[in-house]
Amino acid sequence: MTGSGKMKKKYASGEASWYMTRKQALDKLQVNLRDFRRLCILKGIYPREPVKRTRAQKGSTEKKTLYYKKDIQFLLHEPLIWKMWDMKSRHKKIQKSKGKRDFDSVKRLHAGRPKYDLDHLIKERYPTFSDALNDLDDPLSLCSLFAIMPAITKISDAIVADCRRLTVEFMHYVIEARALRKAFISIKGYYFQAEVQGCVVTWVVPHHFVYTRPENVDMKVMSIFSEFYTTLLGFINYRLYHTLNLIYPPKLALTGATPSDGCLSTAELEAERVAALNTPLGRLRLPEQPEADDEAELALMAAAVGDDLEEARRRRQRTRRLQRLFDGCRFFIGREVPREPFVFVIRALGGTCSWDATCAPGATYSEADETITHQLIDRPVPEASKKYTSRYYVQPQWVFDSLNLGALRPVQLYFPGVELPAHLSPFKEEEVTWGEYVPPDKLKLLGQLQETEPAGDGEAPDESEDEGEEEEEDDASEEAVEEDEDSGDDEQEEMEDEPSEQSAKAKMRVTPGKIEQVNDKKEKIKESKEDFWMRARMIKKKDKHKFYKLLKRKKMMQEEARLLTKKRQVVEKEMMEKKKLQKRQQKKALAQS
Repeated sequence: MTGSGKMKKKYASGEASWYMTRKQALDKLQVNLRDFRRLCILKGIYPREPVKRTRAQKGSTEKKTLYYKKDIQFLLHEPLIWKMWDMKSRHKKIQKSKGKRDFDSVKRLHAGRPKYDLDHLIKERYPTFSDALNDLDDPLSLCSLFAIMPAITKISDAIVADCRRLTVEFMHYVIEARALRKAFISIKGYYFQAEVQGCVVTWVVPHHFVYTRPENVDMKVMSIFSEFYTTLLGFINYRLYHTLNLIYPPKLALTGATPSDGCLSTAELEAERVAALNTPLGRLRLPEQPEADDEAELALMAAAVGDDLEEARRRRQRTRRLQRLFDGCRFFIGREVPREPFVFVIRALGGTCSWDATCAPGATYSEADETITHQLIDRPVPEASKKYTSRYYVQPQWVFDSLNLGALRPVQLYFPGVELPAHLSPFKEEEVTWGEYVPPDKLKLLGQLQETEPAGDGEAPDESEDEGEEEEEDDASEEAVEEDEDSGDDEQEEMEDEPSEQSAKAKMRVTPGKIEQVNDKKEKIKESKEDFWMRARMIKKKDKHKFYKLLKRKKMMQEEARLLTKKRQVVEKEMMEKKKLQKRQQKKALAQS
């Protein structure tokens, strides 16, 4: 056929040429599925969902795992895959030597197995230090989880030890930098939030319970993530320590033995005391640098955030007040209280703490010290012979609630045996824009609790105004009647002659007009609704479904808030009835005695 161009083959261009199945990727890279999964996790490559799966799979209707072809070609130039090829060939040689029962060769081949590192991947995935800090939430949470796990077949003891060491190093940095901002105790564990060089980092530390292996979690995949995250966290800790002139790896500024240190060697004792988080770290002796201009630095921070200078100054004062919250406070932690999270919070806010020296290394003073201001206990009140009058005995929740409030809460609310106030999450936004439920305890705590008696108080002024207006109307009508009677006496003779005009004039009278009552609140609500729907009409047609989806979500949240409020009222009513019943029983007991 003359004049026609070259015919294109089917599925040779477009979306069909963008994707590659996992089997094709394995053949292309010449690796097994385990090594391919490891490569994808370390490099940050994930499966993709095409727009039209049938066309992407070249007519096949079977659902397959698809990857971008460019990502697979990118893996071909990865030095890590070359190491995997060398390890694969070395493994074949080891198996061959085992078959020949040449155990000397097996030992030699095992000793010379190729090893790889992930330093170049960290630099490739995180070009700047701020990128690494912004992605620090998951590494800290996973390392905190692995730090409390026992060594099992799927996870080596080296990974567990590295995770423990790195999490302790990061917590030491937060303590030295006074970077802790929020904390919360939940069923999952302890949530912490720190501000590290302008980046907000939030992570969770699990409770120290007995380990039970989860059935629906692939520990091999988790170990691959931990391998990458430990490398990343090591680089971050090194950089953060040098910003504060701290020695890395961390070393204690003070040395000395405690009564429980006799069974440990010097190296083990040093590691245990570092992990106790109770001793300041050593610093490098560098020449003092001139202090920077505080106002200029504040102006730069305000410009970066987008706030005015006054708001930035208030935020800085609030932060400094929080950093010195426990200055001058000396705590003693009881045996039943989890030691590590409370030591971390107390020391990050400027306080000092200790515990019984027989529990763990790192104790700095005993329970008999008269300078102790607070003792954390989670048991009944100690006996009078064991109780010190120079300190407060409080429950552990007082520490976390004081941190979240930014001020020391009243200790009488947290005495042993007292019913504790609600432990509220500090991660919930204070501004409620969707009508979601906010506990009354939080509103009282923040001073935002509105008056709960609008019905009785709001109607009283209107009724008094109406009564005053009615009295004025009655007086005016009486005056008008009197004027009409006077005029009637003077013109009585003329009225007798014209009875029709007399009846018409009797009906005619001048009365003052009544002022129409306008509810400004209702009018404003009506205007805002009209304005809202007028603006809703301006939404583009393609975005209408998103708008109505948001409206539906808002209604659901408002309905949930209504149900929770009703449930709260029922619970409070039951509690009031129980208290009344207890008082009656106490009165009866007193009367009988």
